[in-house]
Amino acid sequence: MAFIPVADTVLAELRFDYFGQKIENTLYFRKLGGSSVAQAIGLMNDLLVWWTSLLSNYLSEDISLRELNVTDLSSASGYSVSQAAPTPNPTGQVVASGLPGNVAICVSFRTPNRGRSFRGRNYVAGLAETQVTGNTLDATRVAGILGSYQGIPSSIVSSAWDWVVVSRFSGGAPRAAGVATDVTSVVIVDDFVDSQRRRLTGRGT
Repeated sequence: MAFIPVADTVLAELRFDYFGQKIENTLYFRKLGGSSVAQAIGLMNDLLVWWTSLLSNYLSEDISLRELNVTDLSSASGYSVSQAAPTPNPTGQVVASGLPGNVAICVSFRTPNRGRSFRGRNYVAGLAETQVTGNTLDATRVAGILGSYQGIPSSIVSSAWDWVVVSRFSGGAPRAAGVATDVTSVVIVDDFVDSQRRRLTGRGT
């Protein structure tokens, strides 16, 4: 498939190790006028602080942050820069065994516009066994994970980045250029855990 550019926008990937499987969560940010490698490194540092100081507080010690990567989406020849997490790799802060890698809670990113093209999400893995009863994540953890994601805008302090949702397709067809729309709210629709089968050991990459 041909590359679909997204002006002034980068893809940020947080890459984890969890029970021998490599998994990741992705976020998108826009900097009007474009960005530099130095600014991308600043963004990675901000996201590292965000994960270690906020989100990791609600995840099992079995998940560890291995690497961060930022890719410029403005052109097919844009930069891509990676940064290893500190050694030893930072882990979740809940002292309890993690649930299998496919078990996750869905965090939804909303914009002022309706439709699937204008919503994003992360499936957060690394939930601890002590946090889930049946298929339900306990209310304290739901609130903590939600609050962590709501804290992303205030955590990005190194440059003038806006958190966005990116759409590269419309009606199933590729766009000539991707559309980036500001995230205005974050929700967890329900407290039921979801399943991401590709995150089971040996299933995905």
